[in-house]
Amino acid sequence: MAEIELNQLRAFILVAQKGGLVGAANRLKLTPSGISLRIKRLEHEIGIQLFERKPNKLLLTEQGQIFLGRVKRILDDLESAVSLPERNEGVWAGNVSIALGSDLQPFLAPRIAAFVKNHPTVRLSLSARESTTTLQLVQDDEVDIGIGRFATVPPGLRKTHLFFTALQAIYPKNHPLSAYKKPSLRDLSLHALILLPPRSATRRAIDKTFSSNGIELRRVIEAGGCFGIKQLVQLNLGVGLVHDICMVTDKDRDLRVIDVSNLFPKFEVSAIHKKSRHLTLVHKTFLGTLSDSLPPRFSKKASPQRAS
Repeated sequence: MAEIELNQLRAFILVAQKGGLVGAANRLKLTPSGISLRIKRLEHEIGIQLFERKPNKLLLTEQGQIFLGRVKRILDDLESAVSLPERNEGVWAGNVSIALGSDLQPFLAPRIAAFVKNHPTVRLSLSARESTTTLQLVQDDEVDIGIGRFATVPPGLRKTHLFFTALQAIYPKNHPLSAYKKPSLRDLSLHALILLPPRSATRRAIDKTFSSNGIELRRVIEAGGCFGIKQLVQLNLGVGLVHDICMVTDKDRDLRVIDVSNLFPKFEVSAIHKKSRHLTLVHKTFLGTLSDSLPPRFSKKASPQRAS
């Protein structure tokens, strides 16, 4: 029977993901030659050529691709086993790495804090990234789970619904928009609109809504996130369109808010992970914590609404 070591399998997975020895060596704090030696020993033990050697690049062979899928399942099962709750202490052990949008962090912060408090032995790492970057981090196995707004995901990823958000218009006191209880798209278009950048799913949906209704925006000011939008609105530069979750913890009384969810589609916030990655009980409990005790307007199922 082949004597395979875990460090050989981890080196193999990293080389397969990075496409070379240097990236894997940096990750494991080893030399490229050390990684190469582990791969050669692994190939010798199992009697399979895992990589096709190219100049400055290693490509998985067909057998290597099959082996990669099996190794990932084995390591995921092993991680799940060692992450089971300890009966005597009632706590969990393990690592959870998450990437999520910066505008989601304040809304989810109380639930994340509750998870950390209830499971103090879990090592949780969080990074703030836009949805497109989050998706790439999940694909590259840089994080376990990504949380954001994803219109579509590649076939190799699985998407799990968490909750819905809707858009609100925000503006300063005494702004002309105050005269409207339910502004129309055309009413909004008469003012400078402070929006997210075009690369965001939210901005694309906003642009599509105005365009499909034959309305041209006169002036658009872009901000990097909902907090940037709020700051520009406070400076009286225009009307901001932000997600309702951005206003949940907002205590600034200088801003006025109008619900415009009847004009724009709802936005689904989802968790994504690779189908080949087995989620442990720690991961599943974390996701459950995020969706527990949500206000009704977030937890209800919603379908896109046509703008009028």
